[in-house]
Amino acid sequence: MPVTARPTHKLRWLAIVLATLLVLVFYAWEVFAHKVLAVVETQILTSGPNGPQTPATYGTPFKHVQIPSGHHRLDANLVQAPTTCGPDAPALLLFHGTGETISDWALAQHFLATHCVSSLVFDPTGFGNSPHPATIDTVNDDALAAYAYFAHRFAGKRLYVLGHSLGNAFMLPAAAKFSPAPLGLIEANGFASLHSIEGEGKPWTYRTLINTTPDWLDNVKAVTQIHTPILIIVSDADTRIPMHNGLAIYAAANDPKQLITLHGFQHNDLYKTPTDAWWSAVLTFIKVPNQPQAPTPTPNP
Repeated sequence: MPVTARPTHKLRWLAIVLATLLVLVFYAWEVFAHKVLAVVETQILTSGPNGPQTPATYGTPFKHVQIPSGHHRLDANLVQAPTTCGPDAPALLLFHGTGETISDWALAQHFLATHCVSSLVFDPTGFGNSPHPATIDTVNDDALAAYAYFAHRFAGKRLYVLGHSLGNAFMLPAAAKFSPAPLGLIEANGFASLHSIEGEGKPWTYRTLINTTPDWLDNVKAVTQIHTPILIIVSDADTRIPMHNGLAIYAAANDPKQLITLHGFQHNDLYKTPTDAWWSAVLTFIKVPNQPQAPTPTPNP
């Protein structure tokens, strides 16, 4: 009967060396993944303090409110559509992008009010005067808390939600949990995923390393879980997040869905210089036809 040969001394040592190398490689990957996450949480999920601009700067009354989220509160500005708009005026919750605060959206809230749209914009953790620092988990929690507050404050109204840029990465994963469900979502200027936007224009070695980490912010994946009507807006002049990102989100989205391609608009034009040309598709999506516009207030000096 043949005797099974035992592993030699060299083979045992080779196995130990290989196992050690595997442990070191795994540890190095963990360190790299945590560094990528740290970049996301400390450099992307942040902005400076809130600025002085409010909707009242442009002549629109507003309320500065605090939204409870876990053990902290989020800074927010709430604008009610004028009573002349009637009881059917829709309400829009705004998820802003990285580096922005609620003061940056003051002119957009004024613009929406003049078009008979109520709105609420909030600073999640890490932004404006809301608590710092942020983590992906806390901002995900903030998304649900903000919608719950929004739905309560505008109970009985037609509810819609808009995400801009980074804001989509928290609006879309939360959307399936919004209760009551909004009548529609607007995804504007969003990236396909963290992997895609972080790897944009980078060397193949960097892209390869990035792709080995978890894709913590994956809008293409998140949108597949949504069955609420969605309007996706891209611009052919957006150099910050090229329009192929939005097209990937649209391709992955469930019906009913609409795609609008704007021409000549920069990434932040929707809030920096809000115009009918940018917002007309949104206003059509969220409003009944021929709803009267509110009278335009006179801006404060």
